Amino acid sequence: MMNAKYSLILLILFLTACVNEVDFKVTNASGNTIDSLVVGNGFSSFAFFKMLDGDIKVRSLNFNRTQAELSTDGNYFIKYFSGEKLRLEYFGYYSNGIPINSGFEIVIKKDTVEIVEIR
Repeated sequence: MMNAKYSLILLILFLTACVNEVDFKVTNASGNTIDSLVVGNGFSSFAFFKMLDGDIKVRSLNFNRTQAELSTDGNYFIKYFSGEKLRLEYFGYYSNGIPINSGFEIVIKKDTVEIVEIR
């Protein structure tokens, strides 16, 4: 009976340690329409198009990777185009191709980008 409990605990720990995606909540609070927005990690990305002021979008970034990418460290980026301005920001961190957090909340304001990490 005790072995079954320990096996179950180990299985739960193993499954929660194998995070294959990171969740993103992106809010446009800039006062302008964002024409296009891309979030990525160097080997995977997603895009939103035509985010109106006040729009909130949620999406997951996949961390399925090839063998060569398994041992890489890196960060995330957000790139967006609004009006005639292109902005690129780097943030966060992952180690050995594995995310160390579960997500980010990103708020795009008029002249800044606020990024909060969610553990």
